[in-house]
Amino acid sequence: MATPSSFWEFLGRSWSLFERTVLRILWAALVVLAFTVVLMTATAQQRVTTLLSERPTDERIDYSSAWAKVQDDERQQAELAKLRTRQRALATEEQAARLKLREAEVAANQAWNRFAPIAARVMANPECGDVGSPDHLSIWDWVVQCQATATLPDRLKRQAADVIAAVPNVEQTERDAQATQRNIETLEVTLKAVAADVEVATKAAADAQSLRSTFSELNVLRDSWLLGRGLFVQFPPTLLQFILALTAGMFGALLVTLVLAVYPRHDFQFMASEGYFKRILLGGMIALCVYIVLGGGSAILGSADPFTGGEANVMTFSAVGVLAGMFSDKVAGWLSKRADGVFAAAPPAPGMQVADSDPPPPT
Repeated sequence: MATPSSFWEFLGRSWSLFERTVLRILWAALVVLAFTVVLMTATAQQRVTTLLSERPTDERIDYSSAWAKVQDDERQQAELAKLRTRQRALATEEQAARLKLREAEVAANQAWNRFAPIAARVMANPECGDVGSPDHLSIWDWVVQCQATATLPDRLKRQAADVIAAVPNVEQTERDAQATQRNIETLEVTLKAVAADVEVATKAAADAQSLRSTFSELNVLRDSWLLGRGLFVQFPPTLLQFILALTAGMFGALLVTLVLAVYPRHDFQFMASEGYFKRILLGGMIALCVYIVLGGGSAILGSADPFTGGEANVMTFSAVGVLAGMFSDKVAGWLSKRADGVFAAAPPAPGMQVADSDPPPPT
């Protein structure tokens, strides 16, 4: 029977095995993917920056400003799609309203044609008084009231009652036609406003077409979930260089760590280490430090100003970061020598006595 101590020992060994295999594989995959995505983004950004610099002088623009305009244009494109959808819906609604108006006008005309003869006979009777306004609605109301209250001949009164009962309400058909006409007028105004908005948005989209095409290479990164949906595209090239230096150093440290694991007997002149995660993290930090140090004199990066995005050679820049991560022990020594040159003690002033570092022995 297994004792509790042996159980915990087994659990500890199992966890150690899990840490050495699964976690290390996941960490390595994450480092490789991050470096690949950042490198692809930086390469595409360099291409975009080159294209932006080749634009006419009055149209030249930096990467960040161009990216902001592309983002704004994409929002306008989405809004334009909504406007066009609404425009089609309004056009369909207007067409249906016009059809309804024609039907209402036909119904109103038919009702009035059936009502007009009896209305003329009632209007000829002086007992009903003056009709006032000559429009159909006024005449309908006047005849209905006259038939109900005025003294008309019995035969005319019965005929008027029969027509009023048989004919559809002229007042309602007229009001339906008028309401439909007002609805059409409102739709026409709205449709004109939407059409004007569509025209403006379409013109803006056409003006930004050349700028969108400049960023076409970055769409591959933005459309792929495996590549992070363009997570680093929004970073300006000058800021992305920091991330590139860090991931390049981590990738170089991971590479040399795997070399040591696969080829334990080698002739390479670098030191082995037991710290898997520590070595990779240290490689990234060393590479980032090298990038900062080289910022003072960056001829190796192909630019007099290391923070001018698009001029630095991305591949050369990445190679420096990878090598710094691979040979972090040697680079640490190189940085130490640079520090000696920067922070060397100043020479003493003339006539100043310098105390000995060690006090004289007691007598």
